[in-house]
Amino acid sequence: MKTNIKFLLLTAGLLAAPLACQQTYSLQPSSAVVLPTPAPCSGAVSFGRFSTLWDYSHGANYIEASLYTLSDSAHLTSINVYCRYAGAIRAGIYGDGIGSPGALIAQTPSVSALPGWFSIPLSPSVALAPGNYWLAVISSTTGLIVSQSGVGNKIYQYQTYGALPNFLTSPTTGNFSILINASYTCP
Repeated sequence: MKTNIKFLLLTAGLLAAPLACQQTYSLQPSSAVVLPTPAPCSGAVSFGRFSTLWDYSHGANYIEASLYTLSDSAHLTSINVYCRYAGAIRAGIYGDGIGSPGALIAQTPSVSALPGWFSIPLSPSVALAPGNYWLAVISSTTGLIVSQSGVGNKIYQYQTYGALPNFLTSPTTGNFSILINASYTCP
């Protein structure tokens, strides 16, 4: 006699409707299935892009955002951006509108970034569920924010430097990934 067990996996995040994936397993009465337990989140962790390889940079006054997956429940503490030059930047995080940025969740104040990896604190920290999120940045300096072509998904939209909008209204897509990540702690 066989028993069918169905596992339903739902993605978390700010989706208009959950995405589902279903898998059916057939078991003999004497067999057992041992599912791996995910490693618990501990200490300070990050998600996003960590490479310093880049081959493309945008002009000033463009919001640039890349899609990344957060696998833990988290309290975001900072957004980290790889900067080519010194200049003013502001970063933020958007929910996933199923393939494009959804609503703005949080943003940093405008800061004067230095070349290399530059960390911008989020205060207070931002609580997020596991899921897909768009990490975004805008700069007042041409060429400050860099991307790597051929990897990932990037959206960009022209906007005069300042606060990030609640939604991106006319973004353009590209096969790039901006060098940005976010640090978090686990609740």
